[in-house]
Amino acid sequence: MSEQVEQEQQTSAPEHCADHGRADAARQVVTKYMGWGASAGILPVPVWDVLAIGSVQVLMLKEIFAVYDVEFSEKKARTTVSLLLGSLSPQMLAGVTAATIMKFIPGAATLAALSLPALASASTYAVGKIMIGHLEKGGSLEDFNAKEHKEAFNESVAKGKEVLKSKKAAGGAEPATA
Repeated sequence: MSEQVEQEQQTSAPEHCADHGRADAARQVVTKYMGWGASAGILPVPVWDVLAIGSVQVLMLKEIFAVYDVEFSEKKARTTVSLLLGSLSPQMLAGVTAATIMKFIPGAATLAALSLPALASASTYAVGKIMIGHLEKGGSLEDFNAKEHKEAFNESVAKGKEVLKSKKAAGGAEPATA
């Protein structure tokens, strides 16, 4: 694991947080769901892949909220995930759209199978990281404002891609998260 990833992992929870155990448990949830997100991105059926990725992220949020013992609403979580994914940079949104469209073209589906799972895993990392930070500050789904987190979300997606690269370089070991 790279020093940068280790340092990010150690400094990701706010210093004022008395219970780092919850943050660590939540980061483990994110690690688990990054793999599930990538798997959802492999689905060969266009549109269903994107719906599956969103569903994986909602399930992840449900588990993270349970770690923090905070009320969870699936409807609000779906809205939150949609808003966060909608805040992806135009280049990333274009990549998702292209990968989904390529699944309609015989032979091109292989290219989509390489790009969408990585983006799905990175966006799952970002959704988890952003929500853990919000919960660490005492937040809930009721007071979450996706617009306030747009820039941090896009940075977290890029960081999620770095985590995936470090995992591959480490030979498939569990990635450091959030």
